[in-house]
Order: sequence, then structure tokens, then C-alpha cells
Amino acid sequence: PTNPGTPVYENTTGEAFGVYLSGDYAYVADRTGLAVVQVRKRVDMIDPMIINAPSDFTVDYGYTGVDLSWNVTDLYPNTYTIELQGTGVVVSSMNWLNGTPITYSVPDDLPIGEYIYTINITDDYDNFVNDMITLSVKEPSEPEIINSPSDFTVDPGYTGVNISWIATDPNPKSYQIELLGNGSVMGPSAWFNGMPITYYVPDGLFIGEYIYKISIMDDYYYITTDTVTMYVGDVANPIITNTPSDFTADYGYTGVSISWTATDANPNIYTIALQGIGVVAGPSTWSSGVAITYNVPDSLAVGEYFYTVNFTDDYDNYITDTVKMTVREVTTDGNGGSVSFGNYYLSFLIIGIILLSVNQKRRKKF
Repeated sequence: PTNPGTPVYENTTGEAFGVYLSGDYAYVADRTGLAVVQVRKRVDMIDPMIINAPSDFTVDYGYTGVDLSWNVTDLYPNTYTIELQGTGVVVSSMNWLNGTPITYSVPDDLPIGEYIYTINITDDYDNFVNDMITLSVKEPSEPEIINSPSDFTVDPGYTGVNISWIATDPNPKSYQIELLGNGSVMGPSAWFNGMPITYYVPDGLFIGEYIYKISIMDDYYYITTDTVTMYVGDVANPIITNTPSDFTADYGYTGVSISWTATDANPNIYTIALQGIGVVAGPSTWSSGVAITYNVPDSLAVGEYFYTVNFTDDYDNYITDTVKMTVREVTTDGNGGSVSFGNYYLSFLIIGIILLSVNQKRRKKF
């Protein structure tokens, strides 16, 4: 038998008295003499195994210090070669060690284009494995911001506000965030291609405007920037707590007024507009919880009048309300109607003729 390996059998003459193994041979003693049997067999038929290999990647033109690295295991390591497609072998028959990285330093400053490297790894028994990697050299460019925040407003007393950006670049380096007028608030710190960069805004900033600027840099010192404005202020509209209902006034009225009451933590101004005419009151300041009153001009003509109030606060929040005032004609019984001036004149004329006739009859009697 072989040791190690698969047993090998060979006929010998007569009866064997003993077997002796040494190296690749078995020595058999029989009645006729000594038989020598070669029993060497191939002991390894397993290819080397790559346990860590680089992925395809891109670098900017002008790069330096780029390496390719593979990690391979095999009980009987032998040699490896690395070939560049279109150029030929760039590393020839180098020894390698089981589990120890094989590293190739790519020449600096290759021209723009694609470079395909193939590694071939062998062991002592001519088993082998190979791997291919594509290196792309591209025109340099700034990191690209693919997700950025919009300007936004928060109420005083906010908590837990954060700002986040996502940028891409094959060679990310560092970023820095600054609050304009105050200086750096975060970084320089490392960032990762396609991963969010998040800044947590301190709680309790005072009412005002805060402009944050991020600068994102890659390994070749190309920089891209973005700014976002955070407003700390009131985002709630004023609330009208008391509003007039639509109402009617008789023609010839006097002393009619309209009143509203509104509330807001930061009241600013109000206006009152008459539909078809424009603003008839304001802009004037108002106070939270204090009524504002508009005195309607006396004796408006018969018709409908729509008055709209607009309350605003210090942060351009607003609320409006509209009330309809109807001016109507008045009949002789005091009820609203549609008796015209001509009808009034005719009625008075008839009454006058009757009174005149009565007076004449009284004179004739005397």
C-alpha cells in the first residue's frame, strides 16, 4: 500500500516474506528474490482557493498609491503571475505563501482608460486558480451630492433636529460642516461613498436664521459644497377667537361697526379690505386677545358689502375672515322691502291731496 494515497497492488512471484516501504517504493522479499514496486501517487488534486479578492473599482486621473491584493490558501503554494490585458505579464513567477496576501502596486498616473489585470496562482501539483479585476481611470471630478436637505423652519423649543446629506465619489476623503458666522461645528471627518452624513443640531437655539454649510472633499482634494437654512421661529397661524356674523342694516343707518379678536404669540399687523374697493383699514398693529374694530361709513347705498380681515404675525403666518353686510331699503311699516323713492313720493302726494281736500270742506262750513 501507499502512504499516504490510494493502495497500489502488483503481483510478485511466489510467496512474499515481507514488505518494506521507503519513499516512493515498496520492496517485497519473496522466494525468488527482491521485487521493487514504485507506489508514488499524486497526493494533491485541489486548486488553490482565493478567500479575498479586489472588486472592480475607479480612480481619478492623477491617482497615486493604488494596490491590488489577493489572499489565497493552499497546502502546497508555488508561484503566481499577474498579467495586464494588452500589455502582457507584469509580475512573473513569484512565490507566494499560504494565507499571506499577494499585493501588486499599480503604477501611478496611468492614462484615462480601463485596465484589466489577471492573476494566475498555482501550487506544487500544477493545480491553479485565477481572478480578473478591472481598474478604471477617469477624468477627475468633485464629489456629487445626490441627496441634500431643503431649507426648513422649526418652532422655538424644538428638539431632535438633524440635517443629512448623501454624496458619492470613488475616492472619498473628508467633510466639514460649519455654521456661517460661527465657524466649524463638525469635522473634518471621514465619509463613505453613498453613506449619509448626518449633523445633529443642538437643541434650544434662539429665534433666528441659521445657515449650515457642508464641504465634501475626495482624495484628490476636489471639493463640493452645499448650504441649508434653518429658521427657528413661529410656524403657527394666528387664531381668530371672535368673528362677526353676516348682518343687515337699513338704508340710512349710522354707527355700524365690525369687530374681530385674534390670538398669536407674535402678532404683527392686520388689514381690512372691502371687495371691489381695496384696503379700507390698516396695515395696523394688533395685540393678541385684543379686539380690532372697524367703523363702517354711515349711509352706504343699498347693496351687499364684503369686508375681509387679514391677521399676520412676525413670521408671515396669517389668517383671514370675511363678513357680509347687506344694506336694504325700508318700507313705511319699518320692514325691509323694495319700495323705491318714486313710490314714496306718490304716497306722500296722495296723502297731501286728501289733507288739502279735508281742509277745504271745513272752510265751506264756516
